[in-house]
Amino acid sequence: MKSLTKIACVLSLAAILGLPAVTATARPLGSTAYSGMSNLPLRNCEGFWCGQLNRIAMDEQLKVLVYGSGGGWSYVEVVSTGQRGWVCNENVY
Repeated sequence: MKSLTKIACVLSLAAILGLPAVTATARPLGSTAYSGMSNLPLRNCEGFWCGQLNRIAMDEQLKVLVYGSGGGWSYVEVVSTGQRGWVCNENVY
């Protein structure tokens, strides 16, 4: 819970300072998204506690396969490798 509080604080500070935030909007299935951070964790389920399958480079192209419940996570395919997993929508664009 402490890490979620820290994330909320960082995002709030970024908003106050006018820094751009990379967030996803609802996307149709099969649409293209891109990794919005270096070493974006590709996870085996929806949640920060889930295991990491791999890390994705910045601006890596992703195909949205499932837009997760509540909009927080999407099940994606990394176009360059075909690997599939979950990413946090806050870190893709």
